Amino acid sequence: MLLLMAIVIFRPDRHNLRDTGRIRDIQYMYYGVLRRVLECEYATGDAAQLYESLVRKLEELKHLKEGLVRIFYGFDSRQLNPLIKELFDMM
Repeated sequence: MLLLMAIVIFRPDRHNLRDTGRIRDIQYMYYGVLRRVLECEYATGDAAQLYESLVRKLEELKHLKEGLVRIFYGFDSRQLNPLIKELFDMM
């Protein structure tokens, strides 16, 4: 679970980032660690399937977040808590 959170946190497509290349490299490192952990815990074929499934789920969560952001854009974003703004990339 912590590896998945790290992959989400180190997304290079976030707004207002200074060094997206470095952040992308860090995210790729976490993807690699996730793959290796799964390979240690599961048979090779199962690990590859599970890895691909988790990557797809992360993409689905990203699209879900984008939908929620569109809903929140209907509200006055100045009234939102700064943490909420950061979570939804509304800054």
